Amino acid sequence: MMFGYLFVRLFDRALKTRTPTWLALTVGLVPDVDLYFASLGLQHHTYTHSILLWLPLIPLLYYKRQYIPSYVGIIQHMLDDMLVGTVPILLPLSTLSIGLDLGAPSIWDTLFECSALLVVAVVAYANGDLHEMYKKNASLLKNTVPLALMVSLTLIASNEFKVQLVQYALSSEKLTLISVGHVVVGGALGISVFQGLKASLTRTRQT
Repeated sequence: MMFGYLFVRLFDRALKTRTPTWLALTVGLVPDVDLYFASLGLQHHTYTHSILLWLPLIPLLYYKRQYIPSYVGIIQHMLDDMLVGTVPILLPLSTLSIGLDLGAPSIWDTLFECSALLVVAVVAYANGDLHEMYKKNASLLKNTVPLALMVSLTLIASNEFKVQLVQYALSSEKLTLISVGHVVVGGALGISVFQGLKASLTRTRQT
């Protein structure tokens, strides 16, 4: 989510576009939706992590330039995963997995995730996103999308990999730091959604 947001905002700046914040926070999670289909036999880190799945969307970007940052936000997910693990980026043509495989969890994984969160906080403050996320505005209800994705994917992954979530999260210093980051992001999104809900209820009463 954090790296996706950073890539989206970087390309927004270059292309002079403005991707909605809720979408900028969502696109980095999109390839992990394969977890929703685990019960149907789809393995995690397979087809939705193949670059070949996303290539057909490129012609659309020629006509819908404003979606280029979101597209890049999706693609960067595979690049992130290639740092800490390996990704079969040419499925179904090849099962070859490519990556540095630095490990997850590892000191590198922890460094990437925690530093990304800190950088996002600075960038979001500087560009006004952080301020906008806490203004009383009904549009903030859209932040339910990244929040629901993050929470549901975490719960599904813990079930899929047969781990007790809290116990696993506290099983090492590295995982604890990463988990604190998840809680911070979840809490920030939760407060934003609450602000949106209050604004929506206020508007309903007024009408």
